[in-house]
Amino acid sequence: HTSARCRPLSTMADIYDRAEELNQVSALYNVEIDGVPLQQMSTNELAKIAATRGIPLSHSRAELMQAIARDEQAKRRAGTAPHLKETRHENGGGAPGTTGANAGGYPTSSAPGDVMEDFNASDEEDMLADPEGYLVGATSMVWEDELYTYGGLAPEGEFVDIILRWSGKDQSTELQARAANPDVGIPPGRYGHTSVVVDDKLYVFGGQGQFGCLNDLWCFDFERCSWSRVDAAGEPPAARTGHCACVSNGVMFVFGGKDVRPGMDSVAHNDLYGYDLKEREWLPIETRWRRPAGGDGCAMTSMNGVLYVLSPSDTMMEMVLWCLQLSAQGRLRWTQVPRVGQLPTPRTDYVAALFGANWIVHGGRVLLQDGVLGDTYAFHFPTAEWGRFDPESDTDPRFGHAGSAVDGALVLLHGRRDASSPEAGDKDSGVCVAINLEEWCAFPEHAPEGDGDGVDAAFDPHAHRGRDGAE
Repeated sequence: HTSARCRPLSTMADIYDRAEELNQVSALYNVEIDGVPLQQMSTNELAKIAATRGIPLSHSRAELMQAIARDEQAKRRAGTAPHLKETRHENGGGAPGTTGANAGGYPTSSAPGDVMEDFNASDEEDMLADPEGYLVGATSMVWEDELYTYGGLAPEGEFVDIILRWSGKDQSTELQARAANPDVGIPPGRYGHTSVVVDDKLYVFGGQGQFGCLNDLWCFDFERCSWSRVDAAGEPPAARTGHCACVSNGVMFVFGGKDVRPGMDSVAHNDLYGYDLKEREWLPIETRWRRPAGGDGCAMTSMNGVLYVLSPSDTMMEMVLWCLQLSAQGRLRWTQVPRVGQLPTPRTDYVAALFGANWIVHGGRVLLQDGVLGDTYAFHFPTAEWGRFDPESDTDPRFGHAGSAVDGALVLLHGRRDASSPEAGDKDSGVCVAINLEEWCAFPEHAPEGDGDGVDAAFDPHAHRGRDGAE
Protein backbone atom coordinates (compact mmCIF):
# COMPACT_ATOMS: atom_id res chain seq x y z
CA HIS A 1 0.00 0.00 0.00
CA THR A 2 2.89 2.36 0.68
CA SER A 3 4.14 2.07 -2.88
CA ALA A 4 0.60 2.60 -4.15
CA ARG A 5 0.29 5.79 -2.15
CA CYS A 6 3.66 7.02 -3.43
CA ARG A 7 2.86 6.40 -7.06
CA PRO A 8 0.46 9.38 -7.46
CA LEU A 9 2.99 11.64 -5.73
CA SER A 10 5.69 10.49 -8.16
CA THR A 11 3.34 11.11 -11.06
CA MET A 12 2.53 14.59 -9.78
CA ALA A 13 6.24 15.31 -9.36
CA ASP A 14 6.78 14.31 -12.96
CA ILE A 15 3.95 16.61 -13.99
CA TYR A 16 5.43 19.49 -12.01
CA ASP A 17 8.87 18.85 -13.50
CA ARG A 18 7.40 18.78 -16.99
CA ALA A 19 5.43 21.95 -16.33
CA GLU A 20 8.56 23.68 -15.07
CA GLU A 21 10.44 22.53 -18.17
CA LEU A 22 7.70 23.93 -20.41
CA ASN A 23 7.74 27.20 -18.48
CA GLN A 24 11.48 27.49 -19.03
CA VAL A 25 11.09 26.82 -22.76
CA SER A 26 8.27 29.38 -22.94
CA ALA A 27 10.50 31.90 -21.19
CA LEU A 28 13.20 31.27 -23.78
CA TYR A 29 10.75 31.86 -26.63
CA ASN A 30 9.76 35.19 -25.07
CA VAL A 31 13.32 36.48 -24.83
CA GLU A 32 13.38 39.78 -26.70
CA ILE A 33 16.07 41.00 -29.06
CA ASP A 34 15.79 44.62 -30.08
CA GLY A 35 12.32 44.67 -28.49
CA VAL A 36 10.92 41.73 -30.48
CA PRO A 37 10.20 38.32 -28.85
CA LEU A 38 11.94 35.44 -30.62
CA GLN A 39 8.67 33.57 -31.16
CA GLN A 40 7.34 36.51 -33.18
CA MET A 41 10.30 36.48 -35.55
CA SER A 42 10.30 34.71 -38.89
CA THR A 43 12.62 31.77 -39.46
CA ASN A 44 14.65 33.92 -41.84
CA GLU A 45 15.09 36.59 -39.15
CA LEU A 46 16.17 33.93 -36.66
CA ALA A 47 18.69 32.57 -39.17
CA LYS A 48 20.22 36.03 -39.62
CA ILE A 49 20.62 36.49 -35.86
CA ALA A 50 22.11 33.00 -35.52
CA ALA A 51 24.62 33.72 -38.29
CA THR A 52 25.86 36.91 -36.63
CA ARG A 53 26.39 35.01 -33.37
CA GLY A 54 28.10 31.97 -34.83
CA ILE A 55 25.19 29.66 -33.95
CA PRO A 56 24.89 26.69 -36.37
CA LEU A 57 21.78 26.79 -38.55
CA SER A 58 21.27 23.02 -38.57
CA HIS A 59 18.49 23.28 -35.98
CA SER A 60 14.73 23.08 -36.11
CA ARG A 61 12.99 26.42 -35.60
CA ALA A 62 12.34 25.59 -31.93
CA GLU A 63 15.96 24.57 -31.32
CA LEU A 64 17.17 27.67 -33.14
CA MET A 65 15.08 29.93 -30.88
CA GLN A 66 16.32 28.16 -27.77
CA ALA A 67 19.97 28.41 -28.88
CA ILE A 68 19.63 32.14 -29.62
CA ALA A 69 17.78 32.77 -26.35
CA ARG A 70 20.43 30.99 -24.27
CA ASP A 71 23.16 32.90 -26.09
CA GLU A 72 21.34 36.18 -25.42
CA GLN A 73 20.87 35.35 -21.74
CA ALA A 74 24.53 34.40 -21.38
CA LYS A 75 25.67 37.64 -23.01
CA ARG A 76 23.35 39.70 -20.81
CA ARG A 77 24.78 38.06 -17.72
CA ALA A 78 28.27 38.85 -19.01
CA GLY A 79 27.23 42.37 -20.01
CA THR A 80 28.15 41.82 -23.68
CA ALA A 81 24.77 41.42 -25.37
CA PRO A 82 24.95 42.53 -29.03
CA HIS A 83 23.12 45.64 -30.12
CA LEU A 84 20.96 44.36 -32.94
CA LYS A 85 20.36 47.73 -34.44
CA GLU A 86 22.12 49.72 -37.10
CA THR A 87 25.47 50.99 -35.86
CA ARG A 88 27.30 53.64 -37.84
CA HIS A 89 30.73 55.09 -37.16
CA GLU A 90 31.83 58.52 -38.22
CA ASN A 91 35.20 57.08 -39.19
CA GLY A 92 33.75 54.58 -41.64
CA GLY A 93 34.49 51.48 -39.62
CA GLY A 94 31.01 50.18 -39.06
CA ALA A 95 27.95 50.01 -41.23
CA PRO A 96 28.46 49.61 -44.97
CA GLY A 97 28.40 52.68 -47.11
CA THR A 98 30.11 55.01 -44.64
CA THR A 99 33.24 56.83 -45.76
CA GLY A 100 36.34 57.71 -43.78
CA ALA A 101 37.60 61.24 -43.55
CA ASN A 102 40.90 60.45 -45.28
CA ALA A 103 39.81 57.61 -47.53
CA GLY A 104 41.80 58.57 -50.57
CA GLY A 105 44.32 55.80 -51.18
CA TYR A 106 45.87 52.86 -49.38
CA PRO A 107 49.54 53.42 -48.42
CA THR A 108 51.72 51.63 -50.97
CA SER A 109 54.99 51.97 -49.10
CA SER A 110 56.87 48.68 -48.90
CA ALA A 111 57.83 49.40 -45.30
CA PRO A 112 55.54 47.39 -43.02
CA GLY A 113 55.97 50.00 -40.32
CA ASP A 114 53.95 52.45 -42.42
CA VAL A 115 51.15 49.94 -42.76
CA MET A 116 51.19 49.18 -39.04
CA GLU A 117 51.02 52.88 -38.23
CA ASP A 118 48.07 53.41 -40.56
CA PHE A 119 46.11 50.34 -39.50
CA ASN A 120 46.96 50.21 -35.80
CA ALA A 121 46.93 53.92 -34.99
CA SER A 122 44.62 54.69 -32.09
CA ASP A 123 42.39 57.72 -31.97
CA GLU A 124 39.61 59.02 -29.78
CA GLU A 125 36.92 58.17 -32.32
CA ASP A 126 37.88 54.50 -32.29
CA MET A 127 37.02 54.33 -28.60
CA LEU A 128 33.42 54.88 -29.67
CA ALA A 129 33.46 51.99 -32.15
CA ASP A 130 31.09 49.16 -31.27
CA PRO A 131 32.72 45.76 -31.96
CA GLU A 132 29.24 44.24 -32.17
CA GLY A 133 28.54 46.46 -35.19
CA TYR A 134 31.04 44.80 -37.50
CA LEU A 135 30.29 42.54 -40.44
CA VAL A 136 30.70 38.76 -40.52
CA GLY A 137 31.44 36.62 -43.55
CA ALA A 138 32.87 39.40 -45.74
CA THR A 139 35.82 38.67 -48.04
CA SER A 140 38.95 40.74 -48.59
CA MET A 141 41.24 40.98 -51.58
CA VAL A 142 44.23 42.99 -52.83
CA TRP A 143 44.33 44.70 -56.21
CA GLU A 144 47.21 46.95 -57.24
CA ASP A 145 48.51 47.07 -53.66
CA GLU A 146 45.18 48.31 -52.31
CA LEU A 147 42.93 46.41 -49.91
CA TYR A 148 39.24 45.85 -50.63
CA THR A 149 36.34 44.02 -48.98
CA TYR A 150 33.10 42.76 -50.47
CA GLY A 151 29.84 41.62 -48.93
CA GLY A 152 29.19 40.42 -45.39
CA LEU A 153 26.28 40.28 -42.98
CA ALA A 154 25.57 43.35 -40.85
CA PRO A 155 24.34 42.95 -37.25
CA GLU A 156 20.90 44.24 -38.16
CA GLY A 157 20.58 41.43 -40.72
CA GLU A 158 21.44 43.42 -43.85
CA PHE A 159 23.12 41.42 -46.61
CA VAL A 160 25.84 43.79 -47.81
CA ASP A 161 26.33 44.17 -51.57
CA ILE A 162 29.07 46.81 -51.80
CA ILE A 163 32.83 46.92 -52.31
CA LEU A 164 34.91 49.03 -49.92
CA ARG A 165 38.46 50.24 -50.46
CA TRP A 166 40.46 50.55 -47.24
CA SER A 167 43.14 53.19 -46.79
CA GLY A 168 43.89 52.86 -43.10
CA LYS A 169 42.40 52.05 -39.75
CA ASP A 170 38.61 52.51 -39.91
CA GLN A 171 38.93 54.48 -43.15
CA SER A 172 37.08 53.11 -46.15
CA THR A 173 35.52 54.33 -49.37
CA GLU A 174 32.60 52.67 -51.10
CA LEU A 175 33.23 52.06 -54.79
CA GLN A 176 30.43 53.44 -56.93
CA ALA A 177 29.97 50.20 -58.82
CA ARG A 178 27.50 49.97 -61.67
CA ALA A 179 25.89 47.13 -63.57
CA ALA A 180 27.42 46.35 -66.97
CA ASN A 181 23.91 45.28 -67.99
CA PRO A 182 21.18 47.31 -66.23
CA ASP A 183 18.67 44.53 -66.92
CA VAL A 184 20.81 42.10 -64.89
CA GLY A 185 21.92 44.48 -62.16
CA ILE A 186 24.55 43.82 -59.52
CA PRO A 187 24.93 40.70 -57.35
CA PRO A 188 22.59 40.43 -54.37
CA GLY A 189 24.16 40.90 -50.95
CA ARG A 190 25.72 37.83 -49.36
CA TYR A 191 28.17 36.47 -46.82
CA GLY A 192 30.22 33.27 -46.61
CA HIS A 193 31.08 33.59 -50.33
CA THR A 194 34.49 33.42 -52.02
CA SER A 195 36.34 36.18 -53.87
CA VAL A 196 39.43 35.75 -56.05
CA VAL A 197 41.29 38.34 -58.13
CA VAL A 198 42.63 37.53 -61.59
CA ASP A 199 44.36 40.42 -63.37
CA ASP A 200 41.84 43.29 -63.20
CA LYS A 201 38.84 41.09 -62.42
CA LEU A 202 37.24 39.99 -59.16
CA TYR A 203 35.26 36.73 -59.27
CA VAL A 204 32.64 36.16 -56.57
CA PHE A 205 30.96 32.78 -56.17
CA GLY A 206 28.14 31.50 -53.97
CA GLY A 207 27.53 32.38 -50.34
CA GLN A 208 24.50 32.82 -48.14
CA GLY A 209 21.92 35.22 -49.53
CA GLN A 210 18.69 36.57 -48.13
CA PHE A 211 16.68 33.64 -49.48
CA GLY A 212 19.19 30.83 -49.03
CA CYS A 213 22.53 29.60 -50.34
CA LEU A 214 23.68 30.69 -53.80
CA ASN A 215 25.70 29.19 -56.64
CA ASP A 216 25.89 32.19 -58.96
CA LEU A 217 29.15 33.56 -60.38
CA TRP A 218 29.79 37.29 -60.79
CA CYS A 219 32.70 39.29 -62.18
CA PHE A 220 33.69 42.78 -61.06
CA ASP A 221 35.92 44.78 -63.42
CA PHE A 222 38.16 47.06 -61.33
CA GLU A 223 39.09 49.16 -64.35
CA ARG A 224 35.48 49.83 -65.38
CA CYS A 225 34.08 49.60 -61.84
CA SER A 226 31.23 47.43 -63.14
CA TRP A 227 29.55 44.13 -62.29
CA SER A 228 28.50 41.45 -64.75
CA ARG A 229 26.94 38.06 -64.16
CA VAL A 230 28.96 35.24 -65.69
CA ASP A 231 26.92 32.97 -67.93
CA ALA A 232 29.13 29.90 -67.81
CA ALA A 233 28.81 26.62 -69.64
CA GLY A 234 28.66 23.37 -67.72
CA GLU A 235 26.98 22.51 -64.44
CA PRO A 236 28.09 24.80 -61.59
CA PRO A 237 28.74 23.55 -58.06
CA ALA A 238 25.66 23.12 -55.88
CA ALA A 239 24.57 26.15 -53.85
CA ARG A 240 26.81 26.58 -50.82
CA THR A 241 28.32 28.88 -48.23
CA GLY A 242 31.52 28.69 -46.20
CA HIS A 243 33.43 27.13 -49.11
CA CYS A 244 36.93 28.05 -50.28
CA ALA A 245 38.44 29.00 -53.64
CA CYS A 246 41.73 29.86 -55.31
CA VAL A 247 43.15 30.30 -58.82
CA SER A 248 45.88 28.26 -60.46
CA ASN A 249 46.98 28.65 -64.08
CA GLY A 250 43.75 30.07 -65.45
CA VAL A 251 41.40 27.85 -63.45
CA MET A 252 39.39 28.93 -60.41
CA PHE A 253 38.97 25.98 -58.05
CA VAL A 254 36.08 25.74 -55.59
CA PHE A 255 36.01 23.24 -52.74
CA GLY A 256 33.84 22.37 -49.74
CA GLY A 257 31.22 24.49 -48.02
CA LYS A 258 27.71 23.54 -47.03
CA ASP A 259 24.11 24.21 -48.00
CA VAL A 260 22.29 25.77 -45.05
CA ARG A 261 18.51 25.94 -44.92
CA PRO A 262 16.71 27.22 -41.81
CA GLY A 263 14.82 24.46 -40.05
CA MET A 264 16.65 21.71 -41.95
CA ASP A 265 19.90 19.82 -41.50
CA SER A 266 22.78 21.41 -43.40
CA VAL A 267 24.41 19.48 -46.24
CA ALA A 268 28.23 19.49 -46.18
CA HIS A 269 30.17 19.37 -49.45
CA ASN A 270 33.66 18.01 -50.08
CA ASP A 271 33.62 18.09 -53.88
CA LEU A 272 36.07 19.95 -56.13
CA TYR A 273 35.11 22.05 -59.14
CA GLY A 274 37.13 24.04 -61.62
CA TYR A 275 36.00 27.08 -63.56
CA ASP A 276 38.02 27.57 -66.74
CA LEU A 277 38.44 31.35 -66.93
CA LYS A 278 39.29 31.29 -70.64
CA GLU A 279 36.61 28.86 -71.80
CA ARG A 280 34.06 30.18 -69.26
CA GLU A 281 33.07 26.66 -68.30
CA TRP A 282 32.42 24.81 -65.03
CA LEU A 283 33.86 21.31 -64.71
CA PRO A 284 33.69 18.84 -61.80
CA ILE A 285 37.21 17.61 -61.02
CA GLU A 286 37.42 13.88 -60.47
CA THR A 287 39.65 12.70 -57.63
CA ARG A 288 40.23 9.29 -56.11
CA TRP A 289 40.54 7.73 -52.68
CA ARG A 290 40.33 9.97 -49.64
CA ARG A 291 39.60 13.66 -49.65
CA PRO A 292 39.44 16.54 -47.14
CA ALA A 293 36.41 16.61 -44.85
CA GLY A 294 35.17 19.84 -46.41
CA GLY A 295 32.21 21.63 -44.91
CA ASP A 296 32.61 25.22 -43.76
CA GLY A 297 35.91 24.95 -41.90
CA CYS A 298 38.21 24.71 -44.91
CA ALA A 299 40.63 27.06 -46.68
CA MET A 300 42.42 26.59 -50.00
CA THR A 301 45.40 28.03 -51.84
CA SER A 302 47.83 26.99 -54.59
CA MET A 303 51.61 27.01 -54.83
CA ASN A 304 53.78 25.76 -57.70
CA GLY A 305 51.05 23.69 -59.33
CA VAL A 306 49.79 22.13 -56.10
CA LEU A 307 46.42 22.77 -54.43
CA TYR A 308 46.46 22.89 -50.64
CA VAL A 309 43.35 22.54 -48.47
CA LEU A 310 43.33 23.06 -44.71
CA SER A 311 40.33 21.38 -43.13
CA PRO A 312 39.23 19.91 -39.80
CA SER A 313 39.51 16.14 -39.61
CA ASP A 314 36.40 13.95 -39.83
CA THR A 315 36.31 13.90 -36.02
CA MET A 316 36.97 17.67 -35.82
CA MET A 317 39.66 16.93 -33.22
CA GLU A 318 42.53 18.31 -35.33
CA MET A 319 43.32 20.31 -38.45
CA VAL A 320 44.64 18.42 -41.47
CA LEU A 321 46.52 19.85 -44.45
CA TRP A 322 45.89 18.14 -47.79
CA CYS A 323 47.59 18.62 -51.16
CA LEU A 324 46.62 17.79 -54.74
CA GLN A 325 49.31 17.67 -57.43
CA LEU A 326 47.63 19.22 -60.47
CA SER A 327 50.29 18.09 -62.94
CA ALA A 328 49.95 14.43 -61.92
CA GLN A 329 49.41 11.96 -64.73
CA GLY A 330 46.21 9.95 -64.66
CA ARG A 331 43.72 10.28 -61.81
CA LEU A 332 44.21 13.05 -59.26
CA ARG A 333 44.55 12.04 -55.63
CA TRP A 334 44.43 14.04 -52.40
CA THR A 335 47.36 13.39 -50.05
CA GLN A 336 47.77 14.39 -46.41
CA VAL A 337 50.80 16.58 -45.75
CA PRO A 338 52.89 15.17 -42.85
CA ARG A 339 52.43 17.03 -39.57
CA VAL A 340 55.65 18.97 -38.97
CA GLY A 341 55.82 21.77 -36.43
CA GLN A 342 52.90 23.28 -34.54
CA LEU A 343 49.63 23.15 -36.47
CA PRO A 344 46.61 25.37 -35.77
CA THR A 345 44.18 23.96 -33.22
CA PRO A 346 40.75 22.82 -34.55
CA ARG A 347 38.76 25.84 -35.72
CA THR A 348 36.39 27.29 -38.28
CA ASP A 349 35.56 30.79 -39.56
CA TYR A 350 39.26 31.74 -39.60
CA VAL A 351 41.36 33.84 -42.00
CA ALA A 352 43.92 32.25 -44.35
CA ALA A 353 46.16 34.45 -46.51
CA LEU A 354 49.30 34.01 -48.62
CA PHE A 355 52.45 35.87 -47.61
CA GLY A 356 55.20 35.04 -50.10
CA ALA A 357 56.14 31.40 -49.50
CA ASN A 358 53.98 31.23 -46.35
CA TRP A 359 50.32 30.52 -45.70
CA ILE A 360 49.09 32.53 -42.72
CA VAL A 361 46.15 31.34 -40.57
CA HIS A 362 44.55 33.62 -37.99
CA GLY A 363 41.81 33.41 -35.38
CA GLY A 364 38.48 31.68 -35.80
CA ARG A 365 35.93 29.87 -33.68
CA VAL A 366 36.95 26.83 -31.62
CA LEU A 367 35.38 23.56 -32.77
CA LEU A 368 33.44 21.29 -30.40
CA GLN A 369 33.47 23.85 -27.58
CA ASP A 370 32.88 27.51 -26.89
CA GLY A 371 35.71 29.89 -27.59
CA VAL A 372 37.11 32.43 -30.03
CA LEU A 373 40.77 32.70 -31.02
CA GLY A 374 43.20 35.50 -31.81
CA ASP A 375 46.35 33.46 -32.51
CA THR A 376 48.35 33.24 -35.75
CA TYR A 377 50.12 30.34 -37.49
CA ALA A 378 52.19 30.01 -40.66
CA PHE A 379 52.83 27.12 -43.04
CA HIS A 380 56.14 27.46 -44.89
CA PHE A 381 55.83 25.80 -48.31
CA PRO A 382 59.56 25.20 -49.03
CA THR A 383 60.03 23.17 -45.82
CA ALA A 384 56.41 21.97 -45.35
CA GLU A 385 56.62 23.14 -41.74
CA TRP A 386 54.09 24.82 -39.45
CA GLY A 387 54.89 27.39 -36.79
CA ARG A 388 52.93 29.47 -34.30
CA PHE A 389 53.57 33.19 -33.99
CA ASP A 390 54.76 34.47 -30.64
CA PRO A 391 51.70 34.97 -28.38
CA GLU A 392 52.74 38.62 -28.07
CA SER A 393 51.42 39.05 -31.63
CA ASP A 394 47.94 37.70 -30.78
CA THR A 395 45.05 40.04 -31.52
CA ASP A 396 41.66 40.30 -29.86
CA PRO A 397 39.75 37.01 -30.44
CA ARG A 398 37.55 37.15 -33.54
CA PHE A 399 35.87 34.88 -36.09
CA GLY A 400 34.03 35.35 -39.36
CA HIS A 401 36.48 38.13 -40.18
CA ALA A 402 38.28 38.96 -43.42
CA GLY A 403 42.01 39.38 -43.91
CA SER A 404 44.76 39.73 -46.50
CA ALA A 405 48.53 40.13 -46.49
CA VAL A 406 49.63 43.45 -47.96
CA ASP A 407 52.91 45.37 -47.67
CA GLY A 408 54.35 43.00 -45.09
CA ALA A 409 51.33 43.05 -42.78
CA LEU A 410 48.33 40.80 -42.21
CA VAL A 411 45.40 43.22 -42.18
CA LEU A 412 42.30 41.90 -40.40
CA LEU A 413 38.86 43.43 -40.89
CA HIS A 414 35.49 43.09 -39.14
CA GLY A 415 34.40 39.77 -37.63
CA ARG A 416 32.57 38.77 -34.47
CA ARG A 417 34.35 39.35 -31.17
CA ASP A 418 34.33 37.66 -27.80
CA ALA A 419 34.81 40.57 -25.43
CA SER A 420 34.29 38.28 -22.42
CA SER A 421 37.22 36.06 -23.40
CA PRO A 422 40.17 36.27 -20.97
CA GLU A 423 42.45 36.35 -24.03
CA ALA A 424 40.90 39.65 -25.14
CA GLY A 425 42.59 41.64 -22.39
CA ASP A 426 43.33 45.20 -23.45
CA LYS A 427 44.02 44.26 -27.08
CA ASP A 428 42.77 46.53 -29.85
CA SER A 429 39.26 45.51 -30.92
CA GLY A 430 38.94 48.04 -33.73
CA VAL A 431 37.31 47.19 -37.02
CA CYS A 432 40.77 46.93 -38.58
CA VAL A 433 44.01 45.70 -37.00
CA ALA A 434 47.30 44.59 -38.52
CA ILE A 435 50.03 42.10 -37.63
CA ASN A 436 53.57 42.85 -38.76
CA LEU A 437 54.44 39.64 -40.60
CA GLU A 438 58.06 40.58 -41.18
CA GLU A 439 58.50 40.92 -37.44
CA TRP A 440 56.48 37.95 -36.16
CA CYS A 441 56.63 35.29 -38.88
CA ALA A 442 59.39 32.81 -38.03
CA PHE A 443 59.88 31.82 -41.68
CA PRO A 444 61.39 33.91 -44.51
CA GLU A 445 58.91 35.55 -46.84
CA HIS A 446 60.42 34.09 -50.01
CA ALA A 447 61.73 30.65 -50.90
CA PRO A 448 65.49 30.21 -51.44
CA GLU A 449 66.69 30.57 -55.02
CA GLY A 450 66.22 27.43 -57.06
CA ASP A 451 63.46 26.20 -54.75
CA GLY A 452 60.67 26.61 -57.28
CA ASP A 453 59.92 29.43 -59.68
CA GLY A 454 56.57 30.27 -58.10
CA VAL A 455 54.71 29.64 -61.37
CA ASP A 456 51.85 27.18 -61.26
CA ALA A 457 52.16 24.20 -63.56
CA ALA A 458 49.77 23.80 -66.47
CA PHE A 459 46.50 22.08 -65.66
CA ASP A 460 43.85 20.88 -68.08
CA PRO A 461 40.53 20.55 -66.22
CA HIS A 462 39.02 18.68 -69.18
CA ALA A 463 41.49 15.83 -68.63
CA HIS A 464 40.10 15.26 -65.13
CA ARG A 465 36.45 16.09 -65.56
CA GLY A 466 33.85 13.74 -64.20
CA ARG A 467 31.76 13.10 -61.16
CA ASP A 468 33.93 13.94 -58.18
CA GLY A 469 33.57 10.71 -56.25
CA ALA A 470 35.87 8.78 -53.98
CA GLU A 471 36.77 5.25 -54.92
